[in-house]
Amino acid sequence: MILLDNISDDIDSVSVSKSMICTPETLVNHINQAGNSLTVFHTNIRSVTCNFDALAILLERICIQCDVLVLTECWLSKLSVIPEISGYTSHSSEYSNQNDGVLLYIKSEIKHSISQPLLSDSSGLIVNFDNEYAILGMYRSPSQRNINKFCDSLDLCLASLASVRSVVLIGDININISPNNNELNNSKYLDLMAHHGFLAAHVLPTRNESCIDHVMLRSNRYTATYILDSFITDHAPIVFHLDCKIIRYPSKTTTLKIDYPPLLKQLSDTDFSFLYNIMDANDAATALTNIITDAIISHSIKINIPHRKRCIKPWLTPGLVRCIRHRDKLHKKAKRDKNNAILQITYTRYRNFCNNLLKKIKTAYEKTEFCKNKRNPKGTWNTINKITNFKQYSPPPCELLNLTQDPHKSLNIVNNYFAEIGSTYANAILKKQQNNGYPNIAKHRSESDPLNNSMVLLDTDCYEIEAIITNLRNDSATGIDRIPSQLIKRAKNSLIPPITYMCNLCLKTGVFPDILKRALVHPIHKSGDRDSVENYRPISVLSALSKILEKVLNFRLTNFLKHNNIISDNQFGFVKGKSTEDATLILTETIAKHLDNKSKVIGVFLDLSKAFDTVSVPLLLHKMEMIGVRGIALDIFRSYLSNRTQLVKIGDYTSLPATVSFGVPQGSVLGPTLFLVYVNSLCKITLPNCKIISYADDTALIVHGKEWKDAQFHTEFALGKVMWWLSSNLLTLNVKKTRYITFTHRVSTQPSAEFHLKAHTCEQQSKCNCPILSRSTHIRYLGLIIDYCLSWSAHISNLTCRIRKLIPILRKLRNSADFETLLCVYYALAQSLLQYCILTWGGIGKTTLLPLERAQRAILKVMLGKSLRYSTELIYKECSVLTVRQLFVMSVILRKHKNTDFIPNLKRNKNRICKMTFHRTALARRQYYVISSHLYNVANKISYIYPMSLYKCKDKILYWLLNLNYMETERLMNF
Repeated sequence: MILLDNISDDIDSVSVSKSMICTPETLVNHINQAGNSLTVFHTNIRSVTCNFDALAILLERICIQCDVLVLTECWLSKLSVIPEISGYTSHSSEYSNQNDGVLLYIKSEIKHSISQPLLSDSSGLIVNFDNEYAILGMYRSPSQRNINKFCDSLDLCLASLASVRSVVLIGDININISPNNNELNNSKYLDLMAHHGFLAAHVLPTRNESCIDHVMLRSNRYTATYILDSFITDHAPIVFHLDCKIIRYPSKTTTLKIDYPPLLKQLSDTDFSFLYNIMDANDAATALTNIITDAIISHSIKINIPHRKRCIKPWLTPGLVRCIRHRDKLHKKAKRDKNNAILQITYTRYRNFCNNLLKKIKTAYEKTEFCKNKRNPKGTWNTINKITNFKQYSPPPCELLNLTQDPHKSLNIVNNYFAEIGSTYANAILKKQQNNGYPNIAKHRSESDPLNNSMVLLDTDCYEIEAIITNLRNDSATGIDRIPSQLIKRAKNSLIPPITYMCNLCLKTGVFPDILKRALVHPIHKSGDRDSVENYRPISVLSALSKILEKVLNFRLTNFLKHNNIISDNQFGFVKGKSTEDATLILTETIAKHLDNKSKVIGVFLDLSKAFDTVSVPLLLHKMEMIGVRGIALDIFRSYLSNRTQLVKIGDYTSLPATVSFGVPQGSVLGPTLFLVYVNSLCKITLPNCKIISYADDTALIVHGKEWKDAQFHTEFALGKVMWWLSSNLLTLNVKKTRYITFTHRVSTQPSAEFHLKAHTCEQQSKCNCPILSRSTHIRYLGLIIDYCLSWSAHISNLTCRIRKLIPILRKLRNSADFETLLCVYYALAQSLLQYCILTWGGIGKTTLLPLERAQRAILKVMLGKSLRYSTELIYKECSVLTVRQLFVMSVILRKHKNTDFIPNLKRNKNRICKMTFHRTALARRQYYVISSHLYNVANKISYIYPMSLYKCKDKILYWLLNLNYMETERLMNF
């Protein structure tokens, strides 16, 4: 609101905002958040890592919950994990130097969009509220001297916001706009702002006597600006209040808390004998579910979630708050009397005392938490997550509630999209084939010759059900029936008999109860526009009772598949005893062997669109019948896959149920196994000069030929066969995301730029308009970055960056956690990354591996508080940790030992237990299939491990490797 008393007499009284200085405690007396308003908080934080605790204390003191927090000079380059504030969504800007960056926290319930403006010599973020209001949070470093370049970019940025009704620029601009300052930079900046209709909301000092933290406003709404008389750094925080109507998503207002003791007593007193007289599986499951659900409802307490939920720091004591208030009073006195040396020294000493006291109190609290949870791993990890902010907050997808004016109708749209996505893709394929019915399934050997053996569903018993219940997770989300796994585990003595009866009734009648086929879907945002349902992944949550019955069925199905050797050896996903490491080992071994034989190798990495959601149920049932799932066994799977329903829930809003006719249930126990049956014949296709490797739907084709022309022909032929199979089975290949790599030893032997592959849907004519696949030098597959020459340099670079990001986490923990806890964190976070698929890439040259080993050493030195130049050999010994290379050597020897059959009285030299594999190139020498024999023989020469158990072998190898230095370890790789 523009306030004009008498423009002809006093034009200087023109202002766009009421402004004043106040203390954090008195701010609540000036701001009324009851109506429609937006409250924005800004401060220069000068390193989020260092001063986030001070920010938390200040937010506690102001006693109001701000809608937007704008933090500038965040030192984002040194921030590995953005700290979490409960109820807020965080956004970070790009940065050009280590001290740069803007960090925004916005209430999750507020509808907003974020954009990154193109600014020169500064960084910033734009928050747009339904194109009615916008906030531009900015930081400009004082080291940037070129005001013209900055103003030019700001001019374009403000011009792009011309259509927005009210715009606020807030941040640390480092241009003094105090009334008594007449610098040229000041004039250029203010003239530019005035040109776009912006005026200063305040000119009060924010750092010493300068006004360099700005609130520039273009609005006709009532506003107020408050400068807080408290300091995190040497900049005064600002709170800006705007009278406006902001769209806020409806949030969850209540939650249910179960009172377990009386609930458990009621279930133990319940007579389930009537259940055993019910012979219909649907009726039995419904009766059992209703008994448990009714008991939960009768012993649940509805708790209201306060609208102004404040994040109270448990280590924040009243004494600490008093110290901070006294510090602020001393700061105010020191500002008034700058020539009083005693006062200046007193303030400095007391400020340092407050900072040290804050750190001591917080550290003492964290140490107490670790001691309290010493024998509680879950509690320990909860403490670690709180200290490090390692577990990031995921805001609810409230944007999906506003697709229409009615949240319920919006959720129905979302639910229908998720439920119909399979049929949408299938109909697209059918339309493309110009076929009104289902196509015949792919007739491959595995399906053309049905198995004579049939699957038998044996009854379950109380012991099996008890084992399944014991292994249920306590923290699993509840399904539609609201029955938590924790309740079933705590009341298992009462529930095991009726659950066992229900499961056996289902197995005998071939019926999967309808009440257990209802899924509760929680949309999780992937990336892109949060208002678009296409950018969400549906996470289905099923009933805990459904999981028990599914585990019973899955155990019998997987045993049948394994006993009859039905699943292809080329399938590595969801198969017991196989992993991503097995898949990547076979893939790289195949490539290396063909390159070693001087062949030309092409790898095609397929991308299937919504593979799990587009499984055709009739085709799946036909495939199951062909492999021997017949009679009642087939009936129960048919029942399981038919008449499935799902509904979407966000906050307190729930959609209507929608029927799912395609796909295998995601989030289920049986879903992955059924998917393997569906795609099994794809892995068994016999193709010339081609090997298929699959991990569930992540499929790769490795093709070779004598010349590039031969390899190209075989690749296009294989791809055509695979595409025909996918089309016949109503699966969709995403040609745009499917890429290929031409593998060679060096760049000079790569095919020419004209070389290309086509995804032929025609008769593979020389000239056609079929889509051309994208060619890459490297690709991410199963968590590894595979490059054209298997040098693994891109993967090592990526892994090194991930390891470095863990260093600040260990630095935060080392003051409060003991060495044992730190080592546990290292093993869980760092070594787990280092060991992932290490057999595939760990044989690389020491020059390539060196950056990763340096990052590993840096973590260990930070853990122990050692200097950067501390002895490498000593740091590994003090931590009793293996180097990256030693982890590779140990993994190779243990795998080789596990896969080597023990032959008593073996008449072979101990140094030559395993025969060496013939190879020609250095590339092959680095691969597991070659180097494993060498390392295993060396280990047997040092300590005869051949007859030992795997456990004893591991101890021997660990002791041996821990006593090797760097050069001795590297010499193991030479042979």
